[in-house]
Amino acid sequence: MEECEEGAMCDAGIISAGQKVEHYEIASYGTLRQFAETLGYEDAADLLQLTLDEEKAADEKLTEVAVATINVEASEEELGKKTSSTSKSKK
Repeated sequence: MEECEEGAMCDAGIISAGQKVEHYEIASYGTLRQFAETLGYEDAADLLQLTLDEEKAADEKLTEVAVATINVEASEEELGKKTSSTSKSKK
């Protein structure tokens, strides 16, 4: 991330990386919850389900932020750079 310029494009990359982590955690907790349920560890399965629900909520929040603002801003930044470089090359 050190190589990324500050701005919405970098923020979009951070959100993307965060969602990768959330998806990994969702898969892990979902698998563990199912194992606990299969083995009859209902208390553990219930706790893992709570954690799974929290991870899903975090992923949904990241998606909301990305879709509502950051991805739009990143797209506008990129379009602005392309327009600027196209204008410079025509001179």
